Amino acid sequence: MQRGKSQVLFRYLPECIIDHSDTQTIAKIISWDTVKSESINESRLSAEVMRRLVRFGKKRGYPQTPRPESFVFLEPKAIDVELFPLTFVCNVCGKSYSFDNIEQFAHKFGIQGYKCSCGGKLRQLDMINYHKCGKISGLKIKPCPSHGYEFVTLQTNNSSRTSNWRWRCNICGTEIGNVSGWCSECNQPMETAPFRKSQVFYPHSISLINTGGIGKSLNYGNPDLLKLYIAQYLGIISKEEYLEFRDSSRDDERQNNAEKIRQELLAKGFPEELINTAVGVIEGTEMQKKRQGVIKSIEKNLAVEGDALLTLVSSLQSFQDTVNLPETKNVKNVMDEARARNDPNLSRIAQFPKALEMAGISEAYVVSDLPVVSAVFGYSRSTPNPAECTLRGFNYDRKYPDKTPIYVNPTETEGIVIVFDRWKILRWMQENNFVSDIPDKNDENGLKQWFLKKIGPSEIPIYDEIPDILADTKHVYTLIHTLSHVLIRNAAGLVGMDKDSLAEVIFPTIPAVIIYTNNAHDFQIGGMHSLFETGIIPWIDMAIKNVETCLYDPVCITSEASCHACLHISEISCTHFNRDLGRDYLIGREDEHGRMLGFWEREFMRRLK
Repeated sequence: MQRGKSQVLFRYLPECIIDHSDTQTIAKIISWDTVKSESINESRLSAEVMRRLVRFGKKRGYPQTPRPESFVFLEPKAIDVELFPLTFVCNVCGKSYSFDNIEQFAHKFGIQGYKCSCGGKLRQLDMINYHKCGKISGLKIKPCPSHGYEFVTLQTNNSSRTSNWRWRCNICGTEIGNVSGWCSECNQPMETAPFRKSQVFYPHSISLINTGGIGKSLNYGNPDLLKLYIAQYLGIISKEEYLEFRDSSRDDERQNNAEKIRQELLAKGFPEELINTAVGVIEGTEMQKKRQGVIKSIEKNLAVEGDALLTLVSSLQSFQDTVNLPETKNVKNVMDEARARNDPNLSRIAQFPKALEMAGISEAYVVSDLPVVSAVFGYSRSTPNPAECTLRGFNYDRKYPDKTPIYVNPTETEGIVIVFDRWKILRWMQENNFVSDIPDKNDENGLKQWFLKKIGPSEIPIYDEIPDILADTKHVYTLIHTLSHVLIRNAAGLVGMDKDSLAEVIFPTIPAVIIYTNNAHDFQIGGMHSLFETGIIPWIDMAIKNVETCLYDPVCITSEASCHACLHISEISCTHFNRDLGRDYLIGREDEHGRMLGFWEREFMRRLK
């Protein structure tokens, strides 16, 4: 049975139950034959996995205190499966059988050709018992008090509800009991359902832009270097200066350590002359002094440390690395190429910047070699809600017995990067009294700093709504997340793809989004390029028009302003599980709190002039 890596990553994971089409049977995936992935940014992915793990109150199969070195990132080569569930019904006489393991099953039926004692063909039952702790089992036959397992049958009583199903002895007619199971680990009842039901297995996954970042993993533990990266993003230092500071950081660190030793010895009362002889007099180089000055300016204007600093820089890096990829083109490049080849559609292509401006977009790029890594770090059953389920890690790989396996699929795909106009977003917030003072329209550094100060990516919960107390973050994130979904849904129709074949990455501090083709689904190669180079105007026009209405209006717009008919996409495609969305952010709304202007409303656009 041949399957692509992307499909395997989400549908053929260990402990998942599948239809084995080659043998017409049902099986459970026992393990993977894997190779260690050598083409991913392990530091960034480890940090994101640890951030996700914190959200789960109950976990099994993970270290007590996970660290980046706790994980190993593996790619699949082959999968091992085993017949499951081991519960069977004879198609002729109806007799039922269940087994604890495959050896018992083979011993019982191997000699007689896997047929019932009456000669009838056995049918594998597709029902299983499962529990929110992660444990599963096949349906277990219960013995008759008088006749044991001699002739027990399954009676469904013409009901699709398994709670009405019973085991019955066909010799004496005694009803033995129901088909429900009992979790031996938790001492609680289990649920019964067909193995295909989505609640039986929820993979928990991440998709990240798989770029190199700031280099070696040790750099992620250097807060000074992270602050220097922010200085480079704000234009305080050039990219060349940042690289120079980065490369000289090790020498500076030695000097810092020597100075630290010097100060400790002075505090202990050692004579300064003796210290100078032993340690030397430390004089910072001009580069070191400039470096420290830049770091202090960032610390003064941006009070962020620890994990929040790491998350912020990781997001900035992902964005900057993407737009600087070799095959990335912006709208100006497309116009220049059209002009060079005397494209007959040049006049229409020349209108692309205006169309983007109308939608509040300041810049757009198309990327043909977008590196994306999809990773699955665990699974749950019954519910994906971190507050209710137990997150199960995958069993340790025999090659890496001391590490928790994370299964990954690094790939290259195509995508479109949308950068939203910072000043227009802030003017929209100001018009709606969400903020008061905002930077000047031409103060690019001030606008960037506002988003870095006010929007905290580390504070955005992954599985829940952003709390109202984080008002600035909630308003900005909901606006750009809604814009992303509207653009995804309308892009899919234009390029002939299902909306769930596209996915998103959100950069709230930029603010920007990446819409890319999701390799977990089939997609049309070149579709995003075609959309970017020829279809920007109809794309924007359709998005602005279609967001006005929903099949379920007025209920939708007067309640959540977001539903499966207007904004929702697949949870594999959505980075925030269809939370923090609202069409009212784009088209406006009037309620008991007053009138909210929509970002795409003509009234708001008029006020910008």
